[in-house]
Amino acid sequence: MEFSAAKIDLHSINASTYFAKQRTSNILRRAEQIREDSERDKRLVDQECKACYYSGSMVGGQALSSRPCGICGTVMNFSSTCTDAICLDCARKHNLCKCCGGDIEMKQRESFDSKGGE
Repeated sequence: MEFSAAKIDLHSINASTYFAKQRTSNILRRAEQIREDSERDKRLVDQECKACYYSGSMVGGQALSSRPCGICGTVMNFSSTCTDAICLDCARKHNLCKCCGGDIEMKQRESFDSKGGE
């Protein structure tokens, strides 16, 4: 695929600079939210790790989707292509993030038993 040259003029430079500053501001704001974890209680009720909860980067297509839980196999249904890795019951049972399947507190583990708890 070949693209045409980008048009670079005063307007495009200022627009690109504005959006770069906005992206930087959003990154710093999210980093502060992760550091403070001020919504910890809600985040844990939602069963999400800090990265998934505060990232704001869950992008999915508009389509009804289904996916089996990565632990128990129960089919989960979603209103977009942005799907969770595991069901809420398994996430709570194993102390995992339902979105990505990682540890809810983002701690590395030495082992995992899908039949038991952590």
